[in-house]
Amino acid sequence: MSLRILGIMFLAVSIILTGGCLNGDDPPNPTETITPPTSETLTDTVETPEVADPPVAEEPPVVPGMNLIEPGKGAGGIKLGDPFEKVKQLYGEPDRVALDTWFYAGEFSFSGADKNVVDSIRIGLLNKKAKTAGGVGIDSTRQQVENEFGKPDPLDPDIPIPGWWDYRKKGITFKHRDDKVREIVIKKPW
Repeated sequence: MSLRILGIMFLAVSIILTGGCLNGDDPPNPTETITPPTSETLTDTVETPEVADPPVAEEPPVVPGMNLIEPGKGAGGIKLGDPFEKVKQLYGEPDRVALDTWFYAGEFSFSGADKNVVDSIRIGLLNKKAKTAGGVGIDSTRQQVENEFGKPDPLDPDIPIPGWWDYRKKGITFKHRDDKVREIVIKKPW
């Protein structure tokens, strides 16, 4: 082993054994009682800087009927026939755009962007707040739907749509699975 390494090891052992007191101070006494400072022994005061209140996030505008689904008329504060500029004012930029449809976080989608006029509205699976006047919404049962709207319109034999309770004459259609509403579509009655 070289002398240099031995010297470094000796210095390290000395520091450890003296408790790090190389400046002539006595090493700390492990049995000594430490007295906490009192207000008389403290001379410095700490000033707390003033902190501004955090900015309050802007709430989205409250729109009458925001969570009301109106068959054949609208939902989510948007009416069929509204310009897409109103959708943008209320919801901001879409999360996703596909063909002529703007999608908003699995809650709403609005179709008709190619004509700049909303022609259908979908209420998605994640939107548990939107309801019809009778309380029908996502997760409602077939019985709840039929209590408000009656029996579904008969399926067109030329265009059968399994998995849907169709009320096209009223302007509303319900996609279902396991007897529960999973999606709602609002269109003009046809």
